Amino acid sequence: MLPKQPYPSSALENLDKLLYLCRKPTLWLFNELVCSLIVIFYHEKSYWKVFRRSTLYCFVCPLVYIVVLFAIFPLFIFGFVCGHVVQHFRQPYLYIENKTKTFRSNGLYSFATANLCLGPEFVGVTNNLPHTAERAKFMGENLAKQQASCWLYDTENHCHVKHVLTNSESGQNCEQNMNGISLESDVYGVCTSFPPLDLICFQEILDKENSEVFSKEIHKHFPYIVYDVRYDGWKSNHFVLNSGLGIASVHPIIDVDFKVFEKKIKFCAYTCKGLLMCKVLLDEVDNKRQVGYVYTSHLQAYQGDSPVIQQQLSQIERCTAEFREQTFRDDEMVMFDVICGDFNLDNMSPADSEEANHPLFMKYHDFVRVRPGKDHDWAVGTERRQRVIHNPEVQTASGLAKSLKDPYYRQLHVLDANVQEHSVNLMTVMPEVDEHGNMVLLPEGGKRRIDYVLHNLEENLSVKAYQFVTQFASQTDHIPVSVTLKS
Repeated sequence: MLPKQPYPSSALENLDKLLYLCRKPTLWLFNELVCSLIVIFYHEKSYWKVFRRSTLYCFVCPLVYIVVLFAIFPLFIFGFVCGHVVQHFRQPYLYIENKTKTFRSNGLYSFATANLCLGPEFVGVTNNLPHTAERAKFMGENLAKQQASCWLYDTENHCHVKHVLTNSESGQNCEQNMNGISLESDVYGVCTSFPPLDLICFQEILDKENSEVFSKEIHKHFPYIVYDVRYDGWKSNHFVLNSGLGIASVHPIIDVDFKVFEKKIKFCAYTCKGLLMCKVLLDEVDNKRQVGYVYTSHLQAYQGDSPVIQQQLSQIERCTAEFREQTFRDDEMVMFDVICGDFNLDNMSPADSEEANHPLFMKYHDFVRVRPGKDHDWAVGTERRQRVIHNPEVQTASGLAKSLKDPYYRQLHVLDANVQEHSVNLMTVMPEVDEHGNMVLLPEGGKRRIDYVLHNLEENLSVKAYQFVTQFASQTDHIPVSVTLKS
């Protein structure tokens, strides 16, 4: 049975909350200080926003923040040191469940992966995605409400089942944002909403409070959630940020494990990046338990010349096999084995050619790739250009979907799959233009696809749908991906 409390006693849990309150004022001031010094591209037409970016704000406020920081820093040190002693008794993840809901997938399983960019506020500001607390609540509410409309309650069997679309409905599903799934036709391409999801994997919810807010909202639909995953230590994350990983499921989660990456560099060394592994119980038929495995990860960003991603892929391949071997029972039947996540590599860029040929992609199938170095023509990229996230034409799900289907606007809003080197320049790079200032359309334009849902070939599943989902539109700098598999 999975632990439902972060600590073995309520006394330790309350002590941890108290020590966090000792650290919080300093963390808030540090956030405000860094945000005030960052020149960003995001503007709002309000007098307060204009004032905040005025000379007074940029020069006076930082000085005030620094003075106050020095005054309260001893309280932070006390909370930091004592807090991390207490952390040794904490579970490596938080888990919540609600057993009052029952869901049946009937052999049709849908998965999604979404990088939500919900780190500390200064990270959001750097990525041109400020207001992380508001975004966490909005995306959580949005997802819970949308998914609630995808599942219908079967009064005869007392369970929730997926809304199955008719043939005429399924042909219009992506265009009209109709919530459901088709059994009569396969769907590939851009879609404005998620299908009825069995599991969804999250990355980059690095902030403790944002993780709690988001999880609380999606728990209104998803009964089983693993979140705030971390091991605090000098080697794992320098006592700074969690892994950012989470998994929400409509099926009971019966086993969980987490492995920190053995190799991380640069900014990622201050996060607890690794591999989150879950086993879920789907059903029981003829005294045989039907189970599924799902893993999520967020690989090294901006690795430069270091082969970090290659090493992390090897660790994922090894750890997934070990977890399945350790948790599988003789009275079980595996229905699916899926890896989701932000891999920070695409299949076509020269900088990613070695990683694209990793053995992991031979064991776990990437439905979008034709072969290493080439994707299907209907594929689109998932890493957005941060400078234009707030352009008017991509503020809505339908507007972003329309842009992704147009080669010109896709290249304007999504990075190209021609990356020569992984560097922070990818955060600000814009499309190539000619001598007249016109965009040069490229075959690989707007096709840097770094978010993946891979399935193990051993389970012999067919892909019914593969969708690039625009439901979160202006709320994140990634395009989430969903996949529906049929057993």
